[in-house]
Amino acid sequence: MSNEVRLRKYKHMLVISGMAVIAFGVWSIVKAAVFFLLNPISILGELYDQQTLEQIEALGMTERGLDLIFFAVIFFMLLVDLILRVYVGRCAIIEGKTVRKKRVVYIIAAILMTVFLAASLVLRAFGPFHTGGETETDVMRQMSVSAVVDLTSMLALADMSRAAIMVRRLRKELGS
Repeated sequence: MSNEVRLRKYKHMLVISGMAVIAFGVWSIVKAAVFFLLNPISILGELYDQQTLEQIEALGMTERGLDLIFFAVIFFMLLVDLILRVYVGRCAIIEGKTVRKKRVVYIIAAILMTVFLAASLVLRAFGPFHTGGETETDVMRQMSVSAVVDLTSMLALADMSRAAIMVRRLRKELGS
C-alpha cells in the first residue's frame, strides 16, 4: 500500500475516532443524568460512614447539603471531561479533514485520557463498588455494561492517538 493511500486511511480513522471521542463525552453526561434521575440523591449518603456524617453535622452541614455538593462536583468533573473530549475530538477531526497540522497538545491529552481510562477499568475490575443493597450479580451486571462502554471509549481514544501519530509521520515522509 502506498504512503498516499495509508495517509488517507489514517486521516479517515482520525475523523471517525474524533467523532467517537466527542460522542462518548456526551454519553457520559447522559449516563450520569439518567443515573441521578432514576436514583434518589440520598443514595450518595450511603457513601459516608457514621463518624464522617457526625463530623459534617457538627460543622452545620446537613446530609442533603452534602449530597448536593457531591452531585455538583460530579457534574463539574463530567463537564470538564466533556470539554476536554470535545477539544481532543475537534482537533482530530480538523487534522483529519484538512492539510493543516494541529498542535501536539491534543495527542498528549488523548494519550493521558487513555491511560486514565485504562487505570479506571483496572481499579473497577479489582475493587467493585456497591451500596450493599444489591446482589453481587446486580453489581457485576451494571459494572460489565459500564466497563464495556468505557473500554470502547478507551479504544477510540487509543485509535485516534495512533492515527494522529501515523498521519504526522506519513505527512513528514511525503513532505506535505
